[in-house]
Amino acid sequence: MTLTQDEAVSGTSRTLLGLISEHARSAAPQIKELVQLGAAAQDERRLQLGVSKVRGLTRTVALWAATRLDSSIAKTLEARGTSERKLFEDLKLKEVPEPAAVSDVVIHDDLARALHNYLAAESPRAIGLDDIAIAVLRDADP
Repeated sequence: MTLTQDEAVSGTSRTLLGLISEHARSAAPQIKELVQLGAAAQDERRLQLGVSKVRGLTRTVALWAATRLDSSIAKTLEARGTSERKLFEDLKLKEVPEPAAVSDVVIHDDLARALHNYLAAESPRAIGLDDIAIAVLRDADP
């Protein structure tokens, strides 16, 4: 089960919106959609399909969700040899899940590191889907 921000704060887990807030940033409206789609996909992979033991939102799921939600990100990735469909298949999802009714999502340590490094280097502004994609891609190719 994906935790909300309030539930995660009581433990040691970090959340996507919590990390953005830690860096004195705000989240653009599309981030809520990424949270909900990403949470649903991660839960489906872990609980229904059994293809992952990871509880928190991963870099790959976050990148897939950003790509699914923003056609300009999808076009950029396609021009560089990958696609939303390829990410979807790599995640072993059977169908696009219905977005989860959550306000925030716990994130995996790798995604937390990618976002922390990205946010620490960028100028203060609202964080959008493109920022999530850039953070993941920069972290994957150091």
